[in-house]
Amino acid sequence: MKTKRRISFLSIGLTSLVFLGFAGTISGSLAWWAYSTRVSISYQGTSVASSEQLQIGIKTDDPNLGTLGMKREDVAGQSYYWCDAGAGLPAEIIKTYLEDEKVYASNKLEPVTSGSYTSGDLSLKNPLVSGTPFNSYTADTKKYVYIPLAFRIIRYNSSNVKDYAKGENIWLSDTKVQASDAEKDGEVYKAIRMFTSGQQATVNDEVLNFAPVKYLINPSDTNTSKGKTAVAGLLDISGNGYYDTYEKNGHSYNIVYGETEYETEDEILAIETVDQGDTSSATIQDFNLTGKTDELTTFSSKYFKNTLRPASFADLHAKYQNYDTIGTVKPIDDNGALSWGKPVCATDAVNGVANLDVTIWLEGWDHHVIDQENHHSFNLGLQFQISRL
Repeated sequence: MKTKRRISFLSIGLTSLVFLGFAGTISGSLAWWAYSTRVSISYQGTSVASSEQLQIGIKTDDPNLGTLGMKREDVAGQSYYWCDAGAGLPAEIIKTYLEDEKVYASNKLEPVTSGSYTSGDLSLKNPLVSGTPFNSYTADTKKYVYIPLAFRIIRYNSSNVKDYAKGENIWLSDTKVQASDAEKDGEVYKAIRMFTSGQQATVNDEVLNFAPVKYLINPSDTNTSKGKTAVAGLLDISGNGYYDTYEKNGHSYNIVYGETEYETEDEILAIETVDQGDTSSATIQDFNLTGKTDELTTFSSKYFKNTLRPASFADLHAKYQNYDTIGTVKPIDDNGALSWGKPVCATDAVNGVANLDVTIWLEGWDHHVIDQENHHSFNLGLQFQISRL
């Protein structure tokens, strides 16, 4: 299935930008649980465009990139392949790199989860299995994308000799996340998450300092305050139209999946419960607060008869994936001078190279990851920006 690319490049005066674009198609079953048909989101291409002031590369020693016009350069014992300044990073190059690495996804994604997250390092986890409340196993790398991007900022010194700017921050200043066809392609793009790992440069008393910065970002969220996704709830993994249950001490209980503030099963069993009674519910119950009761999904189902369940979602004391938004990380742009926001990486003080590790996945606990989103397409664009020099 071909996708429509609708990526617009933004002009920003004296600043410089890099635009990273993804286009993908969902196929198969999208309920992210392990029982279901193997799921995937197929990428049709990834590309990076650049202004003349920015040079984009990949931290790798993959020789095949040299045959695609990139130039190898070893910097501080690490191999990089660079595109010409301003030439951009074509989709073919990233696809070749991912396929040659044979470690991470190259043309499809399968839903995984970060689990609960506040700050620091990220550990993606595999999907849940029906009947097992929590899966602690590390996610298979083939289910998500990882790209070690690199940037250099070209400038000329007083002798008009080309140099690379040192200690300059780079921001994620804009995103374009949307269905390829607004009338047909649903909202699964809202389940995309990305994790960036780089360093930030600061100057204190004329001394240049660096500190590691790591952000989990929902690129479709434009709010100016951080957001969160619950990573616990009642689920219909079995697909029978009712929230899953289990038997304990002669009683039937709805299974509480995911991560809660409760540490033991006995604590969960002690939650105040409501008995469904001797008949099953006739209508869809929105226990997980999805806002939808018009179709059966993994997150919106029915209560089975003679089953004890928590009285409300609040009673679960669910843990959350806390994330930044484009509104919380993008800078304030004052005629090309950037400030505030959250820089995602910075050029180092010695070689002028900025390393940015980018991980992209489909978050399984997001309420948009449902079977009804099968065969939908999306576009994802990321704009990186530097302050004028």
